[in-house]
Amino acid sequence: AESVAMPDSTVAVIAWFNKRDTVTYWINEGEWKIKGTDTIKSAGINTKVMLTVADSTDEGYTMEYQFLDFQGDALADSELGALQNRIAEKLGKRIIGTKIRFHTDEYGTITRYDNLNHIKKQAKSLFKEASKELLALPVVDSLKSIGFDISKYIKKVDTDQLVQGYLEELE
Repeated sequence: AESVAMPDSTVAVIAWFNKRDTVTYWINEGEWKIKGTDTIKSAGINTKVMLTVADSTDEGYTMEYQFLDFQGDALADSELGALQNRIAEKLGKRIIGTKIRFHTDEYGTITRYDNLNHIKKQAKSLFKEASKELLALPVVDSLKSIGFDISKYIKKVDTDQLVQGYLEELE
């Protein structure tokens, strides 16, 4: 690894990788409600991913980012948390194994994606499936009866934003 001094006194660290170097890690995301002195986790999801160097050259790296597991957060204590856990369990099984292939320059900056069109098609398909399952839940009728029509919100979802969600942690 090489350290480079930055003007604002921070230090940027550049790591050098070899072909087949791999790291596996968990991404933990959550939503919390704070009321007075109480803090309650209302929703959360944990994603296990693997980052692998497929090839290493002087100009950069060919890499893969693979989804290995999805788990709803058992601490999430709300209808949103329960719904999120159910969707994560059902759809996570279809996302597991998905690989995002990409290239970086020698400093690790992503220069291009190889299979983004496939990822976009998958995200669209999975969102359609999740929407059908969501709209079939009894709670949707309850929400509709108080004036909250979730189907209107589903129609406004941009699938490109869904794909950006796949890439968010990677970038």
